[in-house]
Amino acid sequence: MKEISLVLIKPDAVIDKKEKEIISFLEAKDMTILHIESFLCDIEMLKKLYPHVIMEESISTMLTNFRKGKAIIVVFEGTNALSVGLKSKKIFREKYYYGYYGCTIHASDNKKEFERELNVLLPDFLIKIRGSNI
Repeated sequence: MKEISLVLIKPDAVIDKKEKEIISFLEAKDMTILHIESFLCDIEMLKKLYPHVIMEESISTMLTNFRKGKAIIVVFEGTNALSVGLKSKKIFREKYYYGYYGCTIHASDNKKEFERELNVLLPDFLIKIRGSNI
């Protein structure tokens, strides 16, 4: 089934120049890259992106990791894109481990999370799906 998803390549991986390897993995799985953008993440964005993280110490650790540099969001589509994103997360977190909150990559767990995360990370980005806009 054709889907749309995203991965967030975190600053540690960008600093170590792993983004090309991650994007190449997606393309090798026949994913079409719709959008790539680098950005700096602030505390408000982190709180919206990870609402389940409620401990201030965890938010502080995440912010420290995101302050290291820019992150990169990659929006892509293809057959089973959500599964491909989750597989990329598993592979690259195991391959390049930077600690729990400094991990290499984030991927949307499901369509609802993708839509929420896209709204946080790229609020002006619209995707036309079956006649409706996300």
